[in-house]
Amino acid sequence: MQAIPSPQAGSPSEAFDNIAEIFDETFENEITKRFREKIYYQIQSVIPPGSSVLDINCGTGIDALELARRGYDVTGLDIAPKMIARAKAKAERESVMGTRFLVCSFEQLAETTKGASDLVLSNFGGLNCIQKIAPVAQQIASVTKPGGYFLATVMPPICLWEIVSGLVRLNAHTAFRRLRRNTPATGFRGKSFTVYYHPLKKFLSTFSPWFESIRGVGFSIISPPPHGTKFRENWRPLSQWLEQSEDSIATLPLLRSVGDHYMVLLKRKTG
Repeated sequence: MQAIPSPQAGSPSEAFDNIAEIFDETFENEITKRFREKIYYQIQSVIPPGSSVLDINCGTGIDALELARRGYDVTGLDIAPKMIARAKAKAERESVMGTRFLVCSFEQLAETTKGASDLVLSNFGGLNCIQKIAPVAQQIASVTKPGGYFLATVMPPICLWEIVSGLVRLNAHTAFRRLRRNTPATGFRGKSFTVYYHPLKKFLSTFSPWFESIRGVGFSIISPPPHGTKFRENWRPLSQWLEQSEDSIATLPLLRSVGDHYMVLLKRKTG
């Protein structure tokens, strides 16, 4: 049998444009919704409705539209034009006020946006699309108000769930895939790009010239990650118990950096 070649690494823009029309239906599930609610809780704990939010990898606008419904003034940015087009169409179809969407890369934040925001959001591993974080950290600082916040969810190089599940299935390739260089993203219908996994400690150090760390939380440390929906369906009581148990350990220093994602809440320095 002839081996199926891996997708050639291209740009994140091409890959996400290739799935824009099916993104919501394919990638949204009970687990992602649970994660998003945790993000909204964090946002609501630091800024009130009416505040400005800049969603710098907004995709099809799932977070941006929900935050607008909750009373925030939201600008959504994404490098993929078709994702932005779908976000705009959803906002118009659902008559969601208080949102605007623009095509923009991480390197163009300062020149694309007008003024600084109360909170900048980067959800679901958007920053894993880039290798060098420092230039983007400076861009994010430039569009965050002094005393404002930056909230990001990022994929680390060590994921306890993937390691255990991979070894249980005798699949070392899956268990340790994040530790390899030039790891390709999958699930983009033949398109791909290189994914870069950022350790929590290094991530915080990179942002430290402009931000102070307020909070760090691990997501899917011992509970099923977004791609573990089949496990959650087959083992629902166990999955729910794991989710509840995880809430009590998710902020522990050693464990919060070995989940499927970690969430960091940073505050912009005023000096």
